[in-house]
Amino acid sequence: MTAWLSPALVLITGACLAALARGRLRAGLILLSPVAAGVALAALPLGTTVDVTLFGTTLTWLRFDPLPRIFAWAFLGASFLAAIYGLYRRSIVEHWSALAYAGAAVGGVLAGDLITFLVFWELTTLFSAVLVWTGGGRDAYGASLRYLGFQVFSGLLLLAGTVALAHQGVPLGFGALDLSQPAAWAILAAFGVKAAFPVAHLWLPDAYPEASPFGTVVLSIFTTKLAIYALLRGFPGAEPLIPIGAPMIVFASFYAFAVPDLRRAMCYGLIAQLGIMVMGIGIGTPLSLNGAIAAAVASIFYQALVFMGLGAVLHRTGTARGAELGGLFRQMPWTALCTIVGCVAMAGLPLFSGFTTKTMVFEAAHAQGPLWTWFVLLFGAAAAALYAGLRVPLAVFFRPPAPGIPARPVGEAPLAMRIGMALAVVPCLAIGIWPARLYGLLPVSLDWHPYAFDALLFDTALGTGAILAFLVGWRFRLLPDRQCPRLWDADWLVRRASPVMIAFCAGRIGRGDRLVRVFCLARVDNFIVTLRRHHGPRGVLARTWPTGSTVLWVAVILTASLVLYAV
Repeated sequence: MTAWLSPALVLITGACLAALARGRLRAGLILLSPVAAGVALAALPLGTTVDVTLFGTTLTWLRFDPLPRIFAWAFLGASFLAAIYGLYRRSIVEHWSALAYAGAAVGGVLAGDLITFLVFWELTTLFSAVLVWTGGGRDAYGASLRYLGFQVFSGLLLLAGTVALAHQGVPLGFGALDLSQPAAWAILAAFGVKAAFPVAHLWLPDAYPEASPFGTVVLSIFTTKLAIYALLRGFPGAEPLIPIGAPMIVFASFYAFAVPDLRRAMCYGLIAQLGIMVMGIGIGTPLSLNGAIAAAVASIFYQALVFMGLGAVLHRTGTARGAELGGLFRQMPWTALCTIVGCVAMAGLPLFSGFTTKTMVFEAAHAQGPLWTWFVLLFGAAAAALYAGLRVPLAVFFRPPAPGIPARPVGEAPLAMRIGMALAVVPCLAIGIWPARLYGLLPVSLDWHPYAFDALLFDTALGTGAILAFLVGWRFRLLPDRQCPRLWDADWLVRRASPVMIAFCAGRIGRGDRLVRVFCLARVDNFIVTLRRHHGPRGVLARTWPTGSTVLWVAVILTASLVLYAV
């Protein structure tokens, strides 16, 4: 009976009850729902499975093994931190959708078959789109529709692949899939849309910055990490993931350094971090898979912490553009310290969670992956030190405001925001200082020591090089925060190229239409003239014929009819 008490159901039920409550009772339900879900998760013995029969099909409603265990705990912990952070928001729709979104994500990682996983996959789409929409304004509404289009397309691909596997008689248990089957490629594409594969990534930097500060924090936790879980479950060691993850790291790192809006820049930073996990999954060794899992867990917290800090800045100043910020450390010291911790963890410096997790993927790539993968990961680590470890803290908190930007008195973030950020600092430091607890939860037990002398020396040299590169850019005014034009991503195809192509095609179609019309009308006119020539008032067939000629023609026609009938 305890196994039926799924943490996903606890969260979704708590969301529904919170939507009906008011005042302090609502706040209590928002905070207690993740705690109650954690109690339900702790009560599940490892190896538990729950099967249900629906319409003659046996579905594995719940499967609890080491891989979903670590993701479920991370989701619940991050959900609790986000709930505290978002208490300053009075929108019940946001809180309801955030809790239900967390429940759908937890249900997804606990699902044991593709059909059940598809149901929760689509629920995450629904609730996350509501979070984008509640950001407010026409931009948020448009972004939510575009976001919904991408996510629904992902669900259709997953549905098509699942139906194709069922038609082939393949068991629908959610395990490793064979890419020799076309249906598996459809499922991989479905996961890739939510994992922000190149070109399919457009929804992430488009939608996340349009949500509220609280909504962006929640969005950064679940969708992409659920996709990483799905790739780990369905495609461990799939070699196509290596060339897919590499451009995610490279192009997203450039955009994370250059995009003026810092929240949008950190969305690109999130894509670059996802690229590291995707490459780790593609390498497929036990060390790289463990590294991808650990990096995903660490990313949940440090990415959320960075968005918490930038959200607090946006809440107080009304902007997140680097060119319009600066010098906020004295006015927002609490926010500054917490944000710096998240940025440094994202950069992967020693004693922080990024170092003790991502380095497993680096070592696996150096030991058993193609050599070029190690250089790509090396580039990603150096770039993270630039766009996260240096750019965000300097642009927001330490650099003086740009000339022409009036100094504005800014207060510290609301109490709920500060508590949420302070609690989010704990896993960023705990995983970095005492990683053994996280390593003990990984599916494969490995003897891995992140603080070996060579690893520390290499990371120190890498960080030093990144700092020198940043100082050179600062000295020669190469940094983008002062003057930076609008940067187009692959959405250029939609925003600029598509209208031009549509106008070009419409012009050619219109010209062809006119030519066809002229040609056809000319033929019709000729036909009418011919008819008038024969059947008009003065036409040949309109004349009065002599009786004898008429009788002759009747006789000819009757004779021809008799001959044809006889034949």
